[in-house]
Amino acid sequence: MDLLALFAVLLKDSALTLGGLGSLPLLRQDLVAGGVDVVPCSIPEARSMIDAGKVRALAVMDANPPALYPNVPTLRKELGTDWAIAASETAHLPIGYFGASTGAAAALAAAGVPRSPVKAIVSRGGRPDLAGDALPQVVAPTLLIVGSLDHHVIELNRMAYERLGGPKELVIIDGAGHLFEEPGTLAQVERHATRWFRYHLAGE
Repeated sequence: MDLLALFAVLLKDSALTLGGLGSLPLLRQDLVAGGVDVVPCSIPEARSMIDAGKVRALAVMDANPPALYPNVPTLRKELGTDWAIAASETAHLPIGYFGASTGAAAALAAAGVPRSPVKAIVSRGGRPDLAGDALPQVVAPTLLIVGSLDHHVIELNRMAYERLGGPKELVIIDGAGHLFEEPGTLAQVERHATRWFRYHLAGE
């Protein structure tokens, strides 16, 4: 497996509240809020940390779970895409991913797999650079939103922007930091994300 073979949740802060593997409902909210650190690494690199209890395996970038950790779901399964396609109440709906902070890398990596059903992606204050070699494979329209005060992340998003394989847009919110805690900045994120999803998912 390559460098982005596995995504693991660091066992600290809000990550301590997570349940066992496959705890998507508990995990998604923290990922979107940027409250969980997710680190991509190879299985050999992660093995010692997993065995020592320092990280919890979240998902693998492969069609099947690794032999060493058969209970670890694939990234598509963990993000809920397989369930959304199979469930009768959602099977007819187009799929979009929203990721914040390092969760944006997970969304982009999942969308970069062959025959991905993802139709649109929004990254808020994200680290799309961590998706690495998956970026050129992402053909879904991708919106990168970054705060103007988040200087380092702006540069990382610009580099990732150049590597994305599909339609893309980079929006910089004036006066916003990494967490968009400044008055009115999160509302701007909402407006841009809504615009993107409505256009690319609903054709509005």
